[in-house]
Amino acid sequence: LPLTAGFRRSMRLCRRKSRTNQQSCYARCPSNCYSTLAAPYEEVVRYHRHPADRNRLIILVGPAGVGVNELRRRLIASNPREFQSAIPHTTRVQKSYEMNGREYHYVSKETFENMVYSHRMLEYGEYKGYLYGTSVDAVRTVLDEGKICVIDLEPQ
Repeated sequence: LPLTAGFRRSMRLCRRKSRTNQQSCYARCPSNCYSTLAAPYEEVVRYHRHPADRNRLIILVGPAGVGVNELRRRLIASNPREFQSAIPHTTRVQKSYEMNGREYHYVSKETFENMVYSHRMLEYGEYKGYLYGTSVDAVRTVLDEGKICVIDLEPQ
C-alpha cells in the first residue's frame, strides 16, 4: 500500500524475530498496520503564513488539570501583539468590578440559547447553572484585529 503524504512507517511496530529471516518489516506487517488511522505519529512542519492570508484560530484541547489554560495564558503573555483570546459569553450576573466586553459578554439565557440554535457559538457549556461559551463573532473580532485567536477547551 502506498503511504499517505506526511506519514512515516515506524520500525518499532515490526521487529524482526531473528537474523535469519531477512524479510522486510513492511512485508510482514498487516496491510492496515500503516493506515492513516493507525499511524504512530504524524510528521509536523512549521507553518509559514502568507502575508495576504488571514490569521488562524488556535484551539488548545485537554482535560481539566493538564495545563491548557496556563499554556494559553503563557502564549498570549509571550507575544500579546500577535496572540489574543476571544472574550466568551455568559448568562451569569455581572460582578461589580467586571465590565461587559472585557471579562465576558453578559447576555440573557434566551439570547445565549438563540445564539446556540443559530449556530453562532463555537463552543459552549454549563457551569453552576450558568451557560458559558465562545461565539464565532468573538473569534472573528480577534482575527479582524490581525491577531491569532487562542482558545482552550475542555472536552465533556
